[in-house]
Amino acid sequence: MKEQSRYIALFDLDHTMFDTNSSHLLVTRAHKIGFLTTRDLIKGIWMVLRHKMGLGDTKGIIEQAYRWLEGVSEEEFRRFGNEIVEDTLIGFVHPEIREILKQHKERGADIVILSAALEVICEPIARHLVMDHVICSRLEIIDGTYTGQALGPPCIGEEKLIRVQEYCREHGYTLKDAYYYADSILDLPALEAVGHPICINPDKKLAAEAKQRNWTIHSWDGS
Repeated sequence: MKEQSRYIALFDLDHTMFDTNSSHLLVTRAHKIGFLTTRDLIKGIWMVLRHKMGLGDTKGIIEQAYRWLEGVSEEEFRRFGNEIVEDTLIGFVHPEIREILKQHKERGADIVILSAALEVICEPIARHLVMDHVICSRLEIIDGTYTGQALGPPCIGEEKLIRVQEYCREHGYTLKDAYYYADSILDLPALEAVGHPICINPDKKLAAEAKQRNWTIHSWDGS
């Protein structure tokens, strides 16, 4: 990495920082402790798979999946998210990602998660890895309880680009100096906008785009 002035380094979460899906883990663990009925678990896993395969309206699938949280305590669900991160997800972080984070920190970068995942997962990971900020999907909370509705659009596709553009304006960064590490074709709008797009274990569609555009590609086995 060359020396440069103040800049931002963005990281997607699932299948980028670690080779697993936090949403799938979230719904299966939620069923195990009684947050979800078996019927809701099956629906939740199906929605995760549809999202992963790019079937149907991804934004609509995600918003529908949020409905199972209606009536759940914010405090209880945040504690649940912390446990998942501490018990499982932190152990799955690629060693290569840890080294990349170290390099960017040494150069004074602003290290930011840019992910469609929920804040109950993203925020504990950011704390564990000493990252500076989280841009992610968030849920509406009223009187300490989730309503089952999104707080603004899910942070996916074009919405990721909109959010990071806003963040750069607020904090004085330019996208041409930004790095973005991501794995999915759904990340293409943000990858196209940054000066340093880097694809980690990309899906087939993103891999084809990356090769055509001569973007950096890293393939790691998750060990």
